[in-house]
Amino acid sequence: MQTQSTPISEQISFPQGTTDSHFHLLEIERHGIDPALLLKALSDHGFGFGLEIAIDEQNFARRLELAEPYPGLYLTAGLHPSVSGSPQLDLGAIITELRKQLQHPKVRAAGEMGIDLFRNYASLEKQRELFVAQLRLASEQRLPVVIHNRDADLEILKVLKENPPSAGGIMHCFSSGSHFAHACVELGMYISFAGNLSFRKAESLRGMVSQLPRERILVETDAPYLTPQPFRGKTNHPGRIGITLTILAELLQLSVEAAAELTTQNLHRLLQVE
Repeated sequence: MQTQSTPISEQISFPQGTTDSHFHLLEIERHGIDPALLLKALSDHGFGFGLEIAIDEQNFARRLELAEPYPGLYLTAGLHPSVSGSPQLDLGAIITELRKQLQHPKVRAAGEMGIDLFRNYASLEKQRELFVAQLRLASEQRLPVVIHNRDADLEILKVLKENPPSAGGIMHCFSSGSHFAHACVELGMYISFAGNLSFRKAESLRGMVSQLPRERILVETDAPYLTPQPFRGKTNHPGRIGITLTILAELLQLSVEAAAELTTQNLHRLLQVE
């Protein structure tokens, strides 16, 4: 299935034990990379794994099958805001199914959930309804949440204040400003930086990293999306996380190894794993 000209094993670079707080194995597969071979290559290079993210309730068994051989690889269960526009959406039935999935020991967080006002997935009302239902379910299960936010800072913050996550969570692929970041931190959230940290026009995003509490900073790929420079336009995968991690380390005035240790410890603390 591997269609890229350079073997995955030659695209991997990160310190031992590095974790990725957000990637999508089945989406990576749809972009032409065999997820089983990818996980094996990552493991062979000493990857610490992290959190593989759901976008809907389907294919849970397949995701579990891929994750089972790797103790450090955990899953989420949840619905991306794009699902809110489905005419077949039965919220009650889906929440019942998600509750079952969230009770599996491999599942350590709920999501990704949230609000996206950039794309016309559904009305704000429908997106909010799905978001709130998942927040309440996550709090019921005492699990952290993974939040998708696209052009919806005020709406996200309002929902979180009205439905504070009982176990905290992750603001995935953070691209907002410092004020919003600190408001999220006050609500128990961690701030996760992706490949967009490397983009030329991301000066303000890079400028706010050092203002955050270090114990609330995470790193992610959002693979297969948001490939960092200089590989922008190619399929992303967790093996490229070292690029973003290196930028993060420079901004925090840490070695890359120390930044990897910091972000891994932070993720493990949030997920309550060793």
